Amino acid sequence: MGVKGPVAAHPARPRASERSRRPARSAHEKPVSGRMGAQPPRYVIALNPYPHERYTKCPRCAVLTRARKLPLVIHVEGVGLFVLRKSCRLCPTCEMVIVHQAELEPLIVASFPSIGAPGGRLDYLILGTIDLQHWRRGLAGGSSIEQLTAHMSDFKTGVTLEVSPGGWGPTRPRQ
Repeated sequence: MGVKGPVAAHPARPRASERSRRPARSAHEKPVSGRMGAQPPRYVIALNPYPHERYTKCPRCAVLTRARKLPLVIHVEGVGLFVLRKSCRLCPTCEMVIVHQAELEPLIVASFPSIGAPGGRLDYLILGTIDLQHWRRGLAGGSSIEQLTAHMSDFKTGVTLEVSPGGWGPTRPRQ
């Protein structure tokens, strides 16, 4: 199988308008497969498991993050879907939402006391976000699964955050 069309001897350099400021996707980013929401995917999600790391700068592009309250659609094992409006860190450049696990899990346990076992592991999945108007309508009278998925945006990808400890260390491994 060949390539049709003329073959350039030297690859053309992309124009300034075609170049992206965002770095290429790293190896530990996983694309989210199968969509649940009817709206186009909107953000990149990162669940921060480190309670002492606050991520005031984006781990991808090093731009200052901003605090935003987003209505998150969460599936909890044994309960089902529910929507929680939660303060998160948002990078406006690469649209990464950083949710702090140490803040999220107590809110889930407070919402559903029957699932909160002391020292037990919560089994939940953050699926996406919904628009604010539908979240407000849902507070007044509830909404069905069909209405929720019609106004829901899935996440583009999920990112695993890793922290490397700072400080001095050997420049090369000892033999």
